[in-house]
Amino acid sequence: MNCSICGAQIPMGQPNCPNCGAMVQQAQPVQPMGGYQQPMQQAQPMQPMGGYQQPMQQAQPMQPMGGYQQPMQPMGGYQQPMQQAQPMGGGVNVNGMVGALKGDVMKIVSLVGALLIAINPFITWCKYEIEYWGFEQKDSANMFGLAGGDTGEKIFILLGILLVLSGLALMMWDLADYVPQFAAIKAKVAGIPYFELILAGVALLAIIIGLCNGTVNDVIELADEMGKGSHGAGPVLGIIGVLAVAAPRVLNMLGIKIGK
Repeated sequence: MNCSICGAQIPMGQPNCPNCGAMVQQAQPVQPMGGYQQPMQQAQPMQPMGGYQQPMQQAQPMQPMGGYQQPMQPMGGYQQPMQQAQPMGGGVNVNGMVGALKGDVMKIVSLVGALLIAINPFITWCKYEIEYWGFEQKDSANMFGLAGGDTGEKIFILLGILLVLSGLALMMWDLADYVPQFAAIKAKVAGIPYFELILAGVALLAIIIGLCNGTVNDVIELADEMGKGSHGAGPVLGIIGVLAVAAPRVLNMLGIKIGK
């Protein structure tokens, strides 16, 4: 290194020139134009125009215009759960009727009794077996078969009609819970006190009059002279039917419940 004053050689590390004694000035690092140079900084990630860049988020599911998407609803509002198809025209609910009858013993008894009353005129009221001239004949007669030409015999036609109508009316009364047409009829007569017992009484009276009528006994007596005559099952089944119809209603009046 040379002295900047006299040009003499200055050994390395000497603070002064050995020739002229001038102070040696150490070389300063070159400064850029304009002043102090900032140390180089690490490159910053590129920022978007306008300021801070939000971190990238995961893609969100696409939302409909206007905000939150409601689950799809049917037109008109809340969707009712699907119900089982009902019979068209308000007809008989057979499934409901069978299910109800399974647990209602007294209603089954009442229906069977009403059926016996309705079919009673068509059941045998008397039967006979006779023999004459070597021939054997067997026959039977129901209520309508006993109706002959005179007034005493024609009464069986009236008695038979009363039994059929009484039995059908009692069956309609019990089935009114399942047949809308029967329910409308029942509502009209429900105000009559003891209506079902009145019908059962009419049926019982018709059977008693038929038994007391001399026609049946005359046929049996005539058959006994030539063979054998006897009463049929008609009167017995008719009385059983009346008792079956009346028993549930009497028990209900007394507060005794069997089954449902």
